[in-house]
Formats: sequence, structure tokens, C-alpha cells
Amino acid sequence: MENGDLRKYLKRTANIITWDQRLNKIYDICLALNNIHVHGLIHKDLHPGNIFIDSTFAYIGDFGFCMPANEDLSNSTNKNIYGVMPYMAPEILRGKPHTLASDVYSLGVIINEIITVIPPFNNQPHDYYLALDICRGLRPNIREETPTSLKELIKTCWDANPENRPTSGEIFHTLSYHFNAYKSTPPKELLYDFNESINITNLLLKVQLETHSQAIYTSRLLNFQNLPEPVNYPNQQEFISSRYIKKIQTGKFCNTVYIPFIYLNLINLNKIYIL
Repeated sequence: MENGDLRKYLKRTANIITWDQRLNKIYDICLALNNIHVHGLIHKDLHPGNIFIDSTFAYIGDFGFCMPANEDLSNSTNKNIYGVMPYMAPEILRGKPHTLASDVYSLGVIINEIITVIPPFNNQPHDYYLALDICRGLRPNIREETPTSLKELIKTCWDANPENRPTSGEIFHTLSYHFNAYKSTPPKELLYDFNESINITNLLLKVQLETHSQAIYTSRLLNFQNLPEPVNYPNQQEFISSRYIKKIQTGKFCNTVYIPFIYLNLINLNKIYIL
């Protein structure tokens, strides 16, 4: 493809990509995933490295792990999983079979990354502790400037309960309505949302993004043990990483990290799964 994959495209165009271009890429990817699901297939490895950009459209590729949605894997004994951790639904990290809903979770992460141009969890190792935190309800940061309609859609895609996530068809129809409204005669509320969101690009120009050396954005085999049942965490701003809770328990404090004392009082350390 002319512009390579989505990850390279976002990295190369971070300073110049327009809001219209973001919307078009999101629209194309949602349409492509809906077409995959309509044909009764699950992609299973959806991330920006498997999405390709030409001069006009975005396409989903790499169907090496694609499988029929009605294939029964509930009795499978293979607990190894394959993928890029930040884009994987919490139930998949626990070794559950892939579903249409796990593709939708990945789609939500991708939509958010297109808006922010920041890879998910780029500032920390992609290891057991991140998998643990995702199951505890940690999600990528959603910028305040994100349009309300998209913000709520992303959050529903990330629901810990797969049954609460929208279908790819519902997402596509929702986005079609909002995008068509935006590009024709948008309601004042919608126009305000999108106009405010244009500020994202200018803000990102002032930020130098640094990726942790152990943040891995290529597909790999993973196998995690004893991850807890996935839950939603109501306030992402108050989430405390399992990595730092472990340091508190072992007395290995990090000099560069400040955790408010009031938060420590709220933590039930006996209920935190650790290595």
C-alpha cells in the first residue's frame, strides 16, 4: 500500500493529519470490520500493523488467524494467545476464545489511537502487570477533546463484559449517522464537539512521545496465569497500577512515582493478584 500500515501512517502524519482524515480512516476501518463480521468471520488479530492505507482508503489485512464466528473453541486446552497486548480484550488475555465482541474491543482501541495519535500504553512495559491491569479495568487514555459521541462509543467497545459491547454493524451505523451529519449540516452540539476536537493536533505538536523499551507493538505468543475476572473501573484517573501496588507490598518504592495517601487507604491489597 502507498502509505504502509496504519501505525506507520499515524507516526508519519501525526503533525499534519486533519480531523477529516481521522474521521475517514475510522469510517473505513469500521466498514471493513463490519464486512468481515457480516461474512461470519472473526479477525482475531486486529491492530494498526494489520491495517493498510493507500491514497484514499484504509483496509484491514492479514487474515492468517481469521476464523468462522460459529467455530466452537470452548473445549480447547491451548491457553497460548497470540496478538498485540494493548489491543486484546481482557477475556482474551485470560485465554478465552475470540469472538466478534473481542474484535470490537480491538476496534475501540484503534479508534482512540487514530484520534490521539498515541499508541495505547506506550509509556510502560507490555507484561503481566499490564495484562493484570487491563483485567482490573485499565483502558487507554481518552483525550478530553474527543467528541462526546465518539468518547461514549469507545467506552462501550471497551466494556469488560463482551455482551455489553456494540456489534460492528451498530458501530458502523452510529458512525455513519454522525459523520454524514458532520459533513453536511451538523447540529450545533455536534458541530461544537468536532470543532473542539480539532485542537487535538495542535496539542500533540507540543508533546514529544517516548515509547518504553518494553512496549511491544508486534504480534507475539502470550500466556498469562491467574488473571482475575475482567471488570470495569469507573474512574480511570484514580486507577493505580498493579506494578506500583506490588512495590508498596514489597517495600520497593519508586522515587519518581507519587501515590496520594488517600488512594492507598482505598486499596484492598488482599484482593490484588500479584506475581
